[in-house]
Amino acid sequence: MKIALILIFIFALNLVSAEDVFKEAKTQLLQEENLEVKIIFANPYNSLTKFEIKEILPQGITLINPNKPDFYEYYDGILKKGYRWQVELKPKETISITYTIHPDNLWEYGINPTVITDSYGISYFSNPIQFNIYCRSNNLCEDDENLLNCPIDCAESFNDNICNYKMDNICDKDCEEDPDCSLKDKGSLTVLFLVLTLVIVLFLINSLINKKRKK
Repeated sequence: MKIALILIFIFALNLVSAEDVFKEAKTQLLQEENLEVKIIFANPYNSLTKFEIKEILPQGITLINPNKPDFYEYYDGILKKGYRWQVELKPKETISITYTIHPDNLWEYGINPTVITDSYGISYFSNPIQFNIYCRSNNLCEDDENLLNCPIDCAESFNDNICNYKMDNICDKDCEEDPDCSLKDKGSLTVLFLVLTLVIVLFLINSLINKKRKK
């Protein structure tokens, strides 16, 4: 009897595939845009089955729809909010769940895989989501903007706390030892030296000419 139950459990487990659940969303947004996330899920069983769908949300977002979390939970030591849905699906039935959030900051976000647990106690996961929030250009490199999230407004030479360490003839002041800054400093010193040398030479020539005139 125990062996039969184990075989049934293994068979049910093998029916569950990563292809049965998929999460999709945009990978690039402007700062004022909302992000719509869609979870697509198919019942892999040949029977009516109940499922719990659980979504842990990232930090630094505002909930739009639904506008309140279903639960709070510590994830990697950080208290996070999340959504939870209870669904009952017919054999091979597919469901699509959509929610909307608003990212509050300019940076790269990540949403962990959706966790789905069926009535048999089997849990499996969707793909994770990564997306970036970019600025709306206004020709100003503002406090929360930098070369990565606002390349239109923030040039490589700006003080934006992003070091672009490479030889590109641009001195990035955010780098402690940008090679272009060294070259620029050396070039400035060379020009200054040449100018001073020229001034001294002209002074000496002028002095010699004045001496000859006096004689």
